[in-house]
Amino acid sequence: MKAILLNLSRLQKIFLIMVGDFIVGFFVWGIFGTPLASYLSSNMSLSLMGLILDQIHTFLIPIFSAISIFFFLGFYKSITRFKASGDGFFKALAGAILFGVAYIIVFLFGQEALEKNIIFIFIIQGFLLSSMFLSGVLLLREIAKYVLGFQRKKSDALPIVIYGAGAIGGELFSTINLDKNRRVVCFF
Repeated sequence: MKAILLNLSRLQKIFLIMVGDFIVGFFVWGIFGTPLASYLSSNMSLSLMGLILDQIHTFLIPIFSAISIFFFLGFYKSITRFKASGDGFFKALAGAILFGVAYIIVFLFGQEALEKNIIFIFIIQGFLLSSMFLSGVLLLREIAKYVLGFQRKKSDALPIVIYGAGAIGGELFSTINLDKNRRVVCFF
């Protein structure tokens, strides 16, 4: 399976990651959003599938907003290459916050009349959705790294010094960094 995933084209990998984010978003919305809450508050007398279909717009608009911001910010580019990126977390955070805020907006505009105390509950629910979606998206990336075998350097990795760190030195550094049995100690 690892070989199949590694041999996919870049576009196929991006699509696979987007589908993964969509599925994570669906489960987060289904469990922490309105479908399960409505189902449980009705003492399980309503159909869960009916509730999901009735409220699907409160999922589709937020998830497409989050996936769009992920794509716009370049989150899928860095994830496709599975490189640890310092701003990757903040890109995921931006998409997750947008997911929660879009959920709040879509849900509140879909209601005819709400009491003030109920609005607060939906705002809290939106932030819960944001945090759970962020956790799910980041967990999905970590699982992918584990399955595909992207590991840290071994403790007994061969230390390497690069002499002449111009443009070629940078390329050499990138190539050596892919090998977990070697680690660059310094440049001269």
